[in-house]
Amino acid sequence: MVDRGNVTAGSDKHVVWDAGADAPDTESGCRIKVEVTPLPPPWDEVGIGYVEVDSSEDAVRRFSKKRNIRSCTLGTLNRLKIRGSFDLIVCSDVLHYVPDSELKKGLRAMSHLLGGVAFLECFTKEDETIGDKEGFYARPASTYRQAFKEAGFVSLGMHFYAGNELEPSLTSLERSR
Repeated sequence: MVDRGNVTAGSDKHVVWDAGADAPDTESGCRIKVEVTPLPPPWDEVGIGYVEVDSSEDAVRRFSKKRNIRSCTLGTLNRLKIRGSFDLIVCSDVLHYVPDSELKKGLRAMSHLLGGVAFLECFTKEDETIGDKEGFYARPASTYRQAFKEAGFVSLGMHFYAGNELEPSLTSLERSR
């Protein structure tokens, strides 16, 4: 039996980095989505801690109080001094828009915060993509695999990764390779 601790749907902390192609962010090169609907229900009303980080000054100004958004780029995530670990980290449609220096710093920071699983969706030069190519870093999949490994992530498949904290308890089938 593998003990998963508090890695459940009723976990108490989550951090979300959500991006899309709506508003440019000049510092990181990302194009940040500012019309994001918060994950229902209002997590603070049911006792679940939720932190969202965004590099868009507009998103932070407009939604910081309502959605607990903190301002930073992926590469400056460690400067927020967030304490504790998180059961779920979602980083969707971001990594392929940040330069290498930000990618590595951001992955290390997320790895240090991770106590559960991370959803790290990104696209590579080998993927057929439709949409915004402005600011897209067409890196090979091998570059991401190496960066994830160096940051301490263990691939679970389907864009999900475990961190060092869970790695010893993963079963053979949970590992994607």
